[in-house]
Amino acid sequence: MSAASIIAEMGDIKRFKNKAALSQYAGLTWTRYQSGNFDPEERRLTKSGNRYLRYYLVLTANSLRVHNEKYRAYYQIKFQEVTKHQYKRALVLTARKLAEGR
Repeated sequence: MSAASIIAEMGDIKRFKNKAALSQYAGLTWTRYQSGNFDPEERRLTKSGNRYLRYYLVLTANSLRVHNEKYRAYYQIKFQEVTKHQYKRALVLTARKLAEGR
């Protein structure tokens, strides 16, 4: 179900100029707020783009985290990088890895 949903929401992949553009379209990016030398550690997801595509990518990434060793290892690395919002951040980064095909 997830693969068909992702393909239906994404459409033709050739319309994206690069892999990062697909992640941007899915809303798997964080807002950029910076003032002078201050760079906040906590940022919000942009929440722009196709929310259904974002949902299906995160859902699939969570399943891959459980069943695929490569994605499990990547998730664990991202989980341990920060102290706040570990689960959500690691899951979104895993979904972004899935979307970008890295």
